Amino acid sequence: MEKCDEFLKLMNDLKALRIDTEGGDTTTLENLNKQFIDFKLRLNSSEEDHELHAEIDRLESMIKLYQLKIKLHQSFLGCFANMKECRDELCKLMAEPKALRIDPIGFKDKLQDLYERYKGYKLMFNSLLQEYQITYHERFQGESEFDDLEPLFQFVFDTVEKKLRKI
Repeated sequence: MEKCDEFLKLMNDLKALRIDTEGGDTTTLENLNKQFIDFKLRLNSSEEDHELHAEIDRLESMIKLYQLKIKLHQSFLGCFANMKECRDELCKLMAEPKALRIDPIGFKDKLQDLYERYKGYKLMFNSLLQEYQITYHERFQGESEFDDLEPLFQFVFDTVEKKLRKI
């Protein structure tokens, strides 16, 4: 019974980490992993309930997922932050209608630069997904705020092109 209580405490500690936790503090996970391995060794050396062994295997899988999540967190966060920065710069540019009248050529160059950066970040993000064999479920595709960026960039390019032809 004591081992069951210890196991439940370990499970609660793991649940407290949650999957959406910021990825900066790996110490908690490392300590939890050490406790888990120690607990598993002690349990394997004794004859305990088969159901508890299955639960331990499930917990071990969860720990591996958390470790992967922490490893990937910074990579994905960086890509998303960069794509969001591109989107924010585009919105800021579009909020200044004077930019179209005063310097349409400079505006187009800046827009082109933003678009190229965005495509680079998107490529980097997609390569991370492939590297770690992560796929979007088709039901979630098109729900990201970044999914609408490419058509928006294209629309702005077309608008700028038309304005430049008039000048």
